[in-house]
Amino acid sequence: MPRFMLAFIVSAFAWATAWAEAPKPAPKVVAEADSFADLVHKLHTQKVKFPNSLKDTPLRTLKEQLEREFEITFVVREDLFKLQDQADGEIMDRKFKLDTNLSGIPLEAFLRLALQDIKATFLVRKHYIEITTWEAAVAHSDDLVIAQILKEGNPEAKLFSVRDFIRDTPLVSTVVKNRPFEHAVGELADTYGFTVVVAVQAVDLSKTNVSARLMNVPFPTALEVLALNAGLKVVRRDNTFIVTTAEHAANMKTKSLKPAKK
Repeated sequence: MPRFMLAFIVSAFAWATAWAEAPKPAPKVVAEADSFADLVHKLHTQKVKFPNSLKDTPLRTLKEQLEREFEITFVVREDLFKLQDQADGEIMDRKFKLDTNLSGIPLEAFLRLALQDIKATFLVRKHYIEITTWEAAVAHSDDLVIAQILKEGNPEAKLFSVRDFIRDTPLVSTVVKNRPFEHAVGELADTYGFTVVVAVQAVDLSKTNVSARLMNVPFPTALEVLALNAGLKVVRRDNTFIVTTAEHAANMKTKSLKPAKK
């Protein structure tokens, strides 16, 4: 056999062997969609475009419109509303009395305001928004005072206590991914309408990156969780939350316990 033919055969065999043994490229890994993160992002950033006031609009109609506009599934807990045996009729047919145009505000704020008008509220689930009773939402709180009222109070006291809690203590649902504490908390304060002050003693630690997934957590608890991740403490003064160092927080509490001088 001629030499050049032999060399050609050997080269072809070596190339075929190398091609056969070459590692195949690894399949691309497609990251799974984070349904909860997408849902809370819509709640906090997308705004409602409701052309008129909600007055005389049944919940059924509003639910259908919001599902079309935001591509979010809303689940109404009709079973829980029936257990309340209220005189306002079936929850899906309950009409809003609110004669205010809420168009242009973020979906989360819209739901909080609108649903209070029909004695309802909402919880954020992984894949959908659950419209439910005040009592079901309050069950997510660790507030000892309201727990005692719900356990022992008369019906009227329970109604007002639950209503006030829903109005004053919104449940936070959010995803924080490796963001400076000061930025994450500032965004939450703006979204839920609270005053949060970072004390001068905590300025350096407030730049610490934090991460958290919070689902239906009362605002004070959500703030405490994020502060803990940054090595900080929260002291509440009326409607203001002060974020500071553990040492400064202890000093503040000690001073507040001292009797006032006569």
